[in-house]
Amino acid sequence: MGWLKHYGCHYTYDFSDIKRVVSFSTNNSSATLIINVRERLELHGPRSAGCGKGANTYQKNVTYWLEKEGTTWKINEYKVGS
Repeated sequence: MGWLKHYGCHYTYDFSDIKRVVSFSTNNSSATLIINVRERLELHGPRSAGCGKGANTYQKNVTYWLEKEGTTWKINEYKVGS
């Protein structure tokens, strides 16, 4: 995300839909959630920085690793897959 700020780029989302929960597993203090997401987004900013290429729609699995802090679950890390 640091490169977005560095080059003056930003995303706008037309939609972001969770299509289905692929899997969910948990223990006392951590959990893994994999969801299938369909999104349409556009990267804005200077073309010289690789931004401003128009809207893109994709559907991918996203994995979230969560950790429990006290009574609150927080996203520790995530990865967008294929």
